[in-house]
Amino acid sequence: MGIMFWRRRSSPEEDLSQLVESLKKALGSGLKSVTLFGSMASGDFHKEHSDLNVLIIIKDMRLEVLRLLKKPLDSWMKKGHTMPVLVEAGELPHFARSFPIEFLDMLDHHKVLFGDNPLTELAVDRVHLKSQCIHELALLQLKIRQRLALAHDNSAQLRRLIAESISSARAIFRSIARLDMDKVHLNRFEAIEYLGQQAGFDPSLLERLTELRFRRSRDNLDDITEHYLIILAKVEKYLQTK
Repeated sequence: MGIMFWRRRSSPEEDLSQLVESLKKALGSGLKSVTLFGSMASGDFHKEHSDLNVLIIIKDMRLEVLRLLKKPLDSWMKKGHTMPVLVEAGELPHFARSFPIEFLDMLDHHKVLFGDNPLTELAVDRVHLKSQCIHELALLQLKIRQRLALAHDNSAQLRRLIAESISSARAIFRSIARLDMDKVHLNRFEAIEYLGQQAGFDPSLLERLTELRFRRSRDNLDDITEHYLIILAKVEKYLQTK
């Protein structure tokens, strides 16, 4: 009988600590900050299906500097984590203009793991936020229509389509609610309730989709899918009035 060696599964905290240390070793003074954002920072993290989202600020992004990142990022990715966001010091306002939804989420929930807080002075313009909401919502609708055309009456594909798209819809809806300045700090459930009132849809359906309760056999999947499309259309119409 051979000897079995068991490898202890590392924790998210251990993986983050190892990433920071490897980045410090690789970049030295060129590493300005490492910041955790997303579900781990907000308290909604689930080890089985949540990602660890990391923002890395580097002094400069020359090719030779980027090549120094290969070893720490290879190790990070081999553990199953998503690629960190890499930003050069001073670039944050530019990227916040291009990706206001993502940076608003960062501003709401983040934890500095190394260096100074890079988000302290960052602001997101409402005009840029509306533009991205319009773009993202239109893109989501197009993708859903394409996949529905291919899914036809395949219930497994329909379930997968809804499951994979609902998180994007939820993020977009929350950002649309944020266009009203007094609703900036609503959580995702409060935002859905508020947007349901404003756009004229029943938020309970979206909550069911969010919690994946539509997998129950007694659910009418075609009916749920049809109502999902109606909700997206109503939100799009409401967004045009903002």
